[in-house]
Amino acid sequence: MTIVHELSDAKDNITNDGLIKGLYKTYKELDKTNSWEDYYRINNLKQLGYDILAYLIFGLIIANSLKSKQK
Repeated sequence: MTIVHELSDAKDNITNDGLIKGLYKTYKELDKTNSWEDYYRINNLKQLGYDILAYLIFGLIIANSLKSKQK
């Protein structure tokens, strides 16, 4: 399953609770099961969170370096 499938499956939680809380709630729901499919779905959600965090951090670093060069 891809991240698009994960987000479409989690859309009810995301709509009701917001993006971060919705993903966390979906993660906790999947964590209670022991099937291989849910294991991969949990890892996809973790990877999505790590990717978002990495883009934010590197984006801030690049934005700050570009700001300092303009002055």
